[in-house]
Amino acid sequence: MIHVSKRLGFIALLGLTAIAFGLQFSCGNRVLEPYDGSAFARGRPAIVWPQGPSALTSDNGSDTMSVIALNGMRTVVVYPVGLDPLANDAPHHLAIDAQARRVFTAYAYPPPVLSPGPHGNHGVSTQLGVLVALSLDDLHVIAQADVESNPGDVLLTPDRQRVVVTHFELNRVLASETDSGVMPARESAITVHNAQTLQRVASARPCLTAHGGAISPDSRWLYLACNGSDSLAIVDLQSPTLQSRLVPVGPGASTVPSQRFGPYAVSLTRDGRTGYVSNLEGRDVREFRVSDDGATVQFDNTRAVRTNGAAYFADLSADERSLIVPTQNPDQLLLIDRATMTIRQARSVPATECRLPHQVKRSPDNRTFVVCEGVHTALRSEPGALLQINPETLETLGRAATGVFPDAVDFVPEMTR
Repeated sequence: MIHVSKRLGFIALLGLTAIAFGLQFSCGNRVLEPYDGSAFARGRPAIVWPQGPSALTSDNGSDTMSVIALNGMRTVVVYPVGLDPLANDAPHHLAIDAQARRVFTAYAYPPPVLSPGPHGNHGVSTQLGVLVALSLDDLHVIAQADVESNPGDVLLTPDRQRVVVTHFELNRVLASETDSGVMPARESAITVHNAQTLQRVASARPCLTAHGGAISPDSRWLYLACNGSDSLAIVDLQSPTLQSRLVPVGPGASTVPSQRFGPYAVSLTRDGRTGYVSNLEGRDVREFRVSDDGATVQFDNTRAVRTNGAAYFADLSADERSLIVPTQNPDQLLLIDRATMTIRQARSVPATECRLPHQVKRSPDNRTFVVCEGVHTALRSEPGALLQINPETLETLGRAATGVFPDAVDFVPEMTR
């Protein structure tokens, strides 16, 4: 495994200092080129993609992306990303467009002082985030755009035309009046961007502390987990104003800080007709049905499964008969039978394999993987991991180390150069 340090970007700054004083350094006939103004200048080493399919994880705590060969579960390189060579840019979630050879991620700059706990500082930063498109060749920046504070999920529409960024803006819920006596909007933003240029084409504030989402197969509807509103937002991505409506995910729905369910992530079947909301505070998973036109959803309160732990990003098995759910506190993987909405299999994952399972995701070739956040507190941090699991028994088939605090994975088919 190769780990390229982010501090290499700082070396470029030394070159800038030398140039500022009129100095040139040469080796033979080579003269150091002027610094181009980016944290990671041109000349980044190319990624040597392995044979067979690969995965990328966004490593929030180490400002890296990990390239993992899925055949053999081998970490190829842990590669630095970011715009600031010294600060924690905190890449948060990612989406890959393999045809365009791009990966999209959002830099979710954390607050200066970290709060305790695995998600203690999530949502309380006041610094604007940045959406970037990176080349799969060497992860250099192709395009970038400012987004709002505390970006959450990054979603590429199935037609590959737009990138949607959600924002877990707990800072807005906690905000007080401004000096002028005006109370800022409490709702969190979603921003929609042109996938080629990253130009923002629409934005709206549909609900409190919005986080994980799923997009309909026709690329029109966004189904968004509204953690602080105990609701699912249905957002029309074709509307210039992103018109939306909220649907409570269960009886007794409330708002932060008294939310009963705390929706955090959404999963959809391939046909887009059935979905599942994973809830943190409610510690359950709830099924919803989507109308023929995709514009409305309906929850059936009898179609809910208690998970005991806080439920995070789930995904369906290849045959879509099961839903595989990661939970934290306790750290478990659950296999839910969709026909009966009962837990068919449960596995406690040992800390030696996986601390804080955060996302389950099925690859295009129908293998099942789990992103494990690992240890990432203010006092201690360790690499996370990507597991391959058996989707029927939930047993671990392979494990690869990542950078610190991975929060999402996406997949790359075999790369040719």
